[in-house]
Amino acid sequence: MDFVPYAVPFFLLAIALEYVWGRSVGRDTYRLNDSINSLSLGTLSTAIKLLGLDLAGTVFSVVESRFAVFRLDASSVWTWIAALLAYDFCYYWFHRISHERSLLWAAHVVHHQSEEFNLSTALRQTSTGFLLGWVFYLPCFALGIPAKVVVTVASLHLIYEFW
Repeated sequence: MDFVPYAVPFFLLAIALEYVWGRSVGRDTYRLNDSINSLSLGTLSTAIKLLGLDLAGTVFSVVESRFAVFRLDASSVWTWIAALLAYDFCYYWFHRISHERSLLWAAHVVHHQSEEFNLSTALRQTSTGFLLGWVFYLPCFALGIPAKVVVTVASLHLIYEFW
């Protein structure tokens, strides 16, 4: 299950609260153009993921059904723990290599281009990550983690990253 759509109202509420608090204490970290850019990039990255779902979903399905080393049970708490650890490990390498290699940096740099540092900056996500980013998560499926577990863990991971 993808929890991100349910988290969006809380993201927006947290951003609004941070803005109001910052203004009230004289530490405003929001500029209108920068915040609009962050929100626009977040919206674009969410919408563009729909293009990559078909390709990545097909590859993930094939890897999970034909090449998985194990068949993990989605009802086991150990599967969820393994999924969280595996996903976080894959994300670490994806993020690290995105800082080190030009092709991936070109997709990731948008996240680092904000003039301000505030909660809206977390919404600055790439809209081209679907082209290569999915490759880093193949090990999750090769380990036999069910797709619904990976999707759920990925959405919770993304929500956690907001903070």
